Amino acid sequence: MQVSNRVFVISLYLPDEQNRLVAEVPKVCPNRDHDGEKCRIRINHYRQRKTGPCFPLTVVECRTHALRFTLYPPGHVPYGRHPLNTDITITGENITFEVAGPSPADVLPAVYQNSFFEAALAANSQKIWLEESMWGSLEPRFITQLRQLDRALRLLGLHSELTPRQIGEITEILDLSGQRVADGRSRLGYQPTVKYQGQVICQLLKAIPYTQSLFERLAHAGSTAKLWPIPHFWNGITGRLKNRSFHPTGIRGSP
Repeated sequence: MQVSNRVFVISLYLPDEQNRLVAEVPKVCPNRDHDGEKCRIRINHYRQRKTGPCFPLTVVECRTHALRFTLYPPGHVPYGRHPLNTDITITGENITFEVAGPSPADVLPAVYQNSFFEAALAANSQKIWLEESMWGSLEPRFITQLRQLDRALRLLGLHSELTPRQIGEITEILDLSGQRVADGRSRLGYQPTVKYQGQVICQLLKAIPYTQSLFERLAHAGSTAKLWPIPHFWNGITGRLKNRSFHPTGIRGSP
């Protein structure tokens, strides 16, 4: 059987009687709506993780639609060492921060501390990671900072390799103004240093409205930038697998 890995699913991980984290396994797969045939879901295996969610992740398979996908806890995405934002737990609980609506111009929401944007926050604070580290050291290295900055630029629509269509969709998904993103791209073209990249990234993060859909929007923006597959969200109460609760309609113009 040929198996596709073009999607991933977000599902809650809850403690069992032995206090082990166990995923809520969806009863349907992302291809259910394509033909209406009943899904035959089974657990395929468990993936060990050393970074990101540091516990085994459940990989399930739909025998009907020849689809295999990993169940990630809220906040996390494939290939991620850190959560996209830190105001949501793996059990789906929201952590309240003292931020509502668009962030003040001079304040970066605490939801990005120790997150996917860690390298950008460091660069914005004039911190450049070490060129080399001692054997066995856990100190992050400069090459890692460059790689994380590159991914952050892609997710926010700032990367030079993105197409106009990708930039437009990311801009709308994150509820940013087209002019703000265009200005950031233009400034990076003149001064693409590590510290300046961090500054521009953090300026955009401040402009993203802080709502409960923040993780969902960041996850879809990253998918649009081709950083990871399309995310789907399992709701065990409704028994539905949701793709997105918003619908980008095309390139968003300047305000």
